[in-house]
Amino acid sequence: MTAAILVLIAEATVFWLVFFRLKLLRLSPTWVVIFIFIMAPVFVVFLIGLRFVTPISANATIIQHTIQLIPRLPDPTPVTAVLVEENTMVKKDQPLFQFDRRPYEYQVRQTEAQLAAAKQNVKVLRNNVEISTKNALKAKLEHDFIAYQKGLFDKLAQEGAAREEDVIQWQTRAATAEATMDEMAGELERARLQYQSEIDGVNTSVANLEAQLQQALYYLDNTTLTAPEDGRIVNLQVRSGMVSGTRRRRNRGPDCRSRPLFAGDLLPGESEIRAARSIRRGRA
Repeated sequence: MTAAILVLIAEATVFWLVFFRLKLLRLSPTWVVIFIFIMAPVFVVFLIGLRFVTPISANATIIQHTIQLIPRLPDPTPVTAVLVEENTMVKKDQPLFQFDRRPYEYQVRQTEAQLAAAKQNVKVLRNNVEISTKNALKAKLEHDFIAYQKGLFDKLAQEGAAREEDVIQWQTRAATAEATMDEMAGELERARLQYQSEIDGVNTSVANLEAQLQQALYYLDNTTLTAPEDGRIVNLQVRSGMVSGTRRRRNRGPDCRSRPLFAGDLLPGESEIRAARSIRRGRA
């Protein structure tokens, strides 16, 4: 190819010098025909060279992209209905397979009941704060009263107007009242912390159960497997009565683990199905 290019450049240069630059000869149709005949073999070289530099393959593979249809369910769930058939067109969000909804409906109801109890418990925690506040105030008043009485008996004891046993009794009652006041203050602080335990203004227990309810509703919605895109159903493998999440490999070695149920493939688009195949030399 390089030699042919050099020859072509050399011949074009000679043609330009003889007929245009130096004007040694007069350009005529005869000379044009002669030049074309001289250049023709050079163009043949280019045509032959394209045969060797053009990409070619003896084998080719056509890949048809598909979307695997796999249920997103946490527990083994039986298939109750297959709503499509092999090689049929479907629209986006069209129901394809129905799984048993009952376990997930029960989970939703249980979580809703727990959430209602948690919301009610918030009111109980608020009442606990109010009760603990009153108990702490009551303990403080009793402590102040006993401390006052203790001061009076201490003064009377110094003047010899009170018995020593009475003084000791009031000292004991004052220590007990102080301990009770500290205990009520601790109970009040604990009640406040439980009531004020929040995330974004929502009680932590309520927020936790709301998240669990959203997850339960998500799994409940996934009991109906829908088409992710417009397309055609191919390689349909699921049948009514099969259970998701329980397929195992045939070997029983250490790597024998549970795999999700593979329902089939969705071929996106409106075109006809063309299975992936090999194109060999001499056959399309």
